[in-house]
Order: sequence, then structure tokens, then C-alpha cells
Amino acid sequence: MKQIQEGQLKNGIKYLFYPLDGKVFMINVLVKAGSKYDPDGKDGLAHMVEHLIVSGSIECPTPRSLGAVLLSNGGTSEIYTDREFAKLETTTTLENTEDGFKYLNQVIFHPLINNETIVREKKIIAQEIQGYDVDKNRLFDKMLNDMVWPNSWKSREIIGTIKSVEKLTTEDAIKFHLDHYRPEDLQITISGSYDESAVIGFLNKYFEK
Repeated sequence: MKQIQEGQLKNGIKYLFYPLDGKVFMINVLVKAGSKYDPDGKDGLAHMVEHLIVSGSIECPTPRSLGAVLLSNGGTSEIYTDREFAKLETTTTLENTEDGFKYLNQVIFHPLINNETIVREKKIIAQEIQGYDVDKNRLFDKMLNDMVWPNSWKSREIIGTIKSVEKLTTEDAIKFHLDHYRPEDLQITISGSYDESAVIGFLNKYFEK
């Protein structure tokens, strides 16, 4: 049985190898880009950047073309933002492990953030917020957080509000991405039954910025 291993790329990205039996290969990336890093008055910025980075890249400029990097061979992805981290995960077959690295390289290092994508994602986020506004469980959590942690990042709405999101700009999103999606702020976990030398090669190829 292979052992759990940890390491670090030359650019500062830390990684953990977690061997598992099975026919799937997973890459999980934690980025120090949660809502606690939203600048004052810009609630929802971290969450909006999460939306933007998966909506297209310089090489794959549409959500469909970017998603095809994984979907064409049966892979899947998941991304969400919590208070401290943005979390990105890909799952592929063992025969297509490189697809996950390709996808995450585009999403993390080469997102297409411009006025067009901002306008599109603001509309989607507004719909999310409207759904949350009628969710009693989320309203309860919000009220409880406000009581326990008043005027703290811990009580902020991760998704922001209609008003705060509408005020966010392309420049805000680009700056947040540059400031927080940096090698020193990434932690990668690799899990599955994999060829270790091949995985190290992919890490160096796609994450050694």
C-alpha cells in the first residue's frame, strides 16, 4: 500500500498524495480566497470570482468550451466558496488524469475576466440570492451569525447582497484574483490509484507557474 506523502513545488504550492483503491482520480485544490478576504464594502467578491474563473479562460473562452476539457472524457468538476477558502475539485478516470490538471490550470491561472463575463455572472448570482432570501434555514443562520459575531467577517453573507454584488467591478474581480489565486495560497490534494511519477510530471507541467 502506498503511503500518504506531502511535498512542495518550487513556486510554493503544497501538495498531498492520498492513495486510494478504485478507478477514479481526484484533484482537490484549496485556495485562500474565501469571503473573509472580501474588502470592506465588497461583500460577495470572493464568491463572484469563483463564478468567473469557471465561466471561461483565455484558451477556452466560453463555459461550454472550458467544461469540455473535462466532460469530453467523462470528467466532472465542483467548485464553491466558504468563509476561508475557495474549493475546486475534479474527478476523472485513471486513463484521463491529465484532464483534471489541464482544467484546473485554465481555471486557476488563466481565467477570462472581462465586462461581458461580469454582467452575465451578476445576473446568475442575483437569482441565487433571491433563492436564499426565501430559505428559512439560511435566514436563521444569518441571524445567528449576526448575533454571535456582529460586525465580523464571520457574519458576512458569502454570496453578498443584491446591492453589494451590483457594485462590484471588473477591476475588483481581476485584483482579487491576482491577490489571492497565487501559488503560495494553494494546497493540492491528489487521491486515487495513480502513477506517482506521472502525477508529479503533471503537477510540474500545469502548476509550476
